[in-house]
Amino acid sequence: MRNVKKTLLIVSVALIAGGAVLAGGAWAAAGFDFAKLSTHVNKFDRQTKTLEAESTAPHKAIRVESEFGDVKLVPADGDAIELVYWTNANRTADVKDENGVLTLSFKETESIGSIEINLMDKGQDDTTVVRVPKSFTGDISVSNDFASTTATDLEGISSCTLVSSSGEVWASDVSAKTLDATSNDGVVMLNNVAADTLRAQSDNGEVGVIGCSSKDASVTSENGKVTVKESTFDQASVRADNGTIALAHLACAKLVVAADNGTITGRELDVADGEYTSDNGMITLGYVGSSSAYVIDASSANGAVTAPASNLGATRIVRALSDNGIITIEFEEDAQ
Repeated sequence: MRNVKKTLLIVSVALIAGGAVLAGGAWAAAGFDFAKLSTHVNKFDRQTKTLEAESTAPHKAIRVESEFGDVKLVPADGDAIELVYWTNANRTADVKDENGVLTLSFKETESIGSIEINLMDKGQDDTTVVRVPKSFTGDISVSNDFASTTATDLEGISSCTLVSSSGEVWASDVSAKTLDATSNDGVVMLNNVAADTLRAQSDNGEVGVIGCSSKDASVTSENGKVTVKESTFDQASVRADNGTIALAHLACAKLVVAADNGTITGRELDVADGEYTSDNGMITLGYVGSSSAYVIDASSANGAVTAPASNLGATRIVRALSDNGIITIEFEEDAQ
């Protein structure tokens, strides 16, 4: 009991000392003037801006750079780009419209020697909204440091690049020649996205690609689950360094799937040339059609393999390799 009290006493003293150091630092920054060591409450003010119609002043690019606050890209009702954003004493916005390139950027500042509190009215938030007209067919890029980025109902975009350092990235009902959705520490989700080139990646977070189509797709998570389903690709690469991979209702001419530490599962796969490798995890695959249409190459260094006989004269191929895991390959028509 004495040891517990002694530990609590030490922790309490440490916390008090730490608080004193922080308070002293703020006081010093304020020039040791108590009058300057104050607390400010900063309400956000709503700002709006409507640009000229695309028919008279067309744009080739829209760029948004944000540190804090969500960013949403949505369709506009008219033919002009519309902006809704929030500012206060700590957050300033800069809108530039030069040579067909619209740039909206924010700068966050802090007052030295004071405690700053950002306060929204009830029911409000500080989401930046960019309304994009259907006539816009240029490039869109959003860079967000500490909040989520969402793109919804956008068609005919040349390229759409959505990046968040520590936030979620969502794209739904978007068509573009190129779509790149990336988060360093957050979920990345694509739903009903059509792009010639599609990339979805998270360093630390789940990645999902659902109902999408692409000529060339790359889906990756270094630390998180990867789900790809109800999608059609000419060729695709799916990878999870530390996480499971789940595939379903997937049609693909060329598919490469790799997991370092995690299982790979697939069902209702229609893949002409598929390669699946797992260093440490099971591989369980369910294919449509008959095994007679496939050359089957399946082996595990330390695990059982259950697969139909290979047809060496077939034009379709399925390869499954595991260092430490069971491999199971089944075909829908074989079970009938």
